[in-house]
Amino acid sequence: DGDDFWNNLALSLTYEKLGNQKQAREKAGLAKKEMITGGYTKEILKVDVFPILFKKEINQSRFFSL
Repeated sequence: DGDDFWNNLALSLTYEKLGNQKQAREKAGLAKKEMITGGYTKEILKVDVFPILFKKEINQSRFFSL
């Protein structure tokens, strides 16, 4: 569901900041799957609060982008 998407996206960004690329890649992959199954689109994410607050981090991520 949507909570899994946000949790995995946040974990991916956190692991990437900590230098754990394997975990970051894994969580980003799970977030992308949840994005599809949860019906999220990039347009929705561009107006949601979490991506707005962390837009810089998401755009700098090697594993997830908007």
